[in-house]
Amino acid sequence: MRFIDKVVTYKEKLTSCLVTVCGIDLYLLQDSDAVAHMRRDSAVGHVIQVYTYTMKWFFGLPDIGVEVYARDKTGPERKPHPGSDPNFPAHNRIYYLTYQSFLTGLSGPNLTHTVKRYTELLTSKLDKKFLSHEYTHCDDLAAFFQDIVSKSILEALFGPAFLQLNPTFNDDLWVFDRDIPSLARCLPSFLLPEAYRRRASLAGQVKRWHQHARENFTDLSIGPDGDADPYWGSALMRYRHKHLPAVDGFTEDCMVAADLGFIWASVSNATPTVTWITSHLCEDNSLRDCVRSELTAIGTLDPKTLCQSVPTLNSIFAETLRLHSTMYSMLTARGTDANLGKWRLPQGKIGVVNTGISHMDEHIWNTHRGEHPLSKFWAYRFLINPNDPSSGPLNKNARLHNAKSSHIKSEEAEEYAANASISSSGSAFSLEGLEGSWVPYGAGRHACPGRVLSKHIILFTCAKILSQYDIELCDGPVSIKKDSWSFGFNVAVPTEKIPFRIRKRV
Repeated sequence: MRFIDKVVTYKEKLTSCLVTVCGIDLYLLQDSDAVAHMRRDSAVGHVIQVYTYTMKWFFGLPDIGVEVYARDKTGPERKPHPGSDPNFPAHNRIYYLTYQSFLTGLSGPNLTHTVKRYTELLTSKLDKKFLSHEYTHCDDLAAFFQDIVSKSILEALFGPAFLQLNPTFNDDLWVFDRDIPSLARCLPSFLLPEAYRRRASLAGQVKRWHQHARENFTDLSIGPDGDADPYWGSALMRYRHKHLPAVDGFTEDCMVAADLGFIWASVSNATPTVTWITSHLCEDNSLRDCVRSELTAIGTLDPKTLCQSVPTLNSIFAETLRLHSTMYSMLTARGTDANLGKWRLPQGKIGVVNTGISHMDEHIWNTHRGEHPLSKFWAYRFLINPNDPSSGPLNKNARLHNAKSSHIKSEEAEEYAANASISSSGSAFSLEGLEGSWVPYGAGRHACPGRVLSKHIILFTCAKILSQYDIELCDGPVSIKKDSWSFGFNVAVPTEKIPFRIRKRV
């Protein structure tokens, strides 16, 4: 990180530059305008080699699966990329089929059904904790949410049979999560025997689930909502298992690796984000009371309403991702050079964006006259108070630049602006002007397809806990420690246990 931070800084400002590593040209893109332009240019796409590297080294994709991905040059859009083979078989378009599975399950009615299942499952798991109006002491806040949040996500997406068949899977997955940074270094099995053993065990459990679902699922298994079923779990997974195994050369072991990667991704960001938000709320009684007041005012825990009508909770969500999310996005220009404002990404070259660096850009972000440094959590950073011209996420110079620029709002900014309400203090949540600076879901046009589901899960969980339970941290505020070994791998998991006590609210 220190190397990248140094080379992308010129005259104390983030910029973009070219470096050559092992003979490969890498365009390091940290200039906020360049990152924002990635959303607009259709030539910008993800690097196939990066996807296959992740699937192979993280999740054990066999070499034949790497070849399946490598031969598909058509991209994730319905219309194949210009210059790709016009006769490439439609059933072998694995990127398009994968992306379509996400569109099937993570948007529209099926998204609504999945969120509903999650809210019911989380409520049930909280009830089964048998918490009373007397405080119950617990060892670790992160482990608490890894149990109830992660398991609820797994059952909502993959069905009740998944964990019934594999009762230790969730615990095993969170141990494996700590192996990811080591596996990312492409170290062989004799240097990481336990990590490889754990991955093989998880793969075996996924394979057991596949076999059980294939043997037991029928169309009659699908529930009345048209989405849920007890075996595959959701329309998303049924789509994947209808189309991906039909890709030539995509074996069962390839399917296991692909599903293991998706399973890990479905829980690895949302769960620690809930932990961090809860810990930040517990550290500030006035902040906790403010959010509770907003929740009381709307009178519902409906996730969509929470995303639109609880400004302070949305600001806490955005600030938590700004502070704790670090991820590398690697993109390329297909068919033609990509226009990135004053920069250009040449055709076929690789661009790299690190969200952690963008989230600490002092020339963009507001620190409220230095009172709230970017290394510290500030719950109100994303709130604009009409009576305070120094409020909001952008600093003065960035606001002036934003006012003069013609920019495209991010999907998140547009969605909130269309439905936003004002807090009791008169402040409104805003992401406007942050298209190239707040990028927790990755850069480019195809950012994380599960971001809407993830936000609904996170906000509902935090609102549920805050409105119905009291939580106190036993050892005071949680220290934020940056782990350089795991930097760049999504939302950081707390490095130490967080003992706490919890009770139902009176």
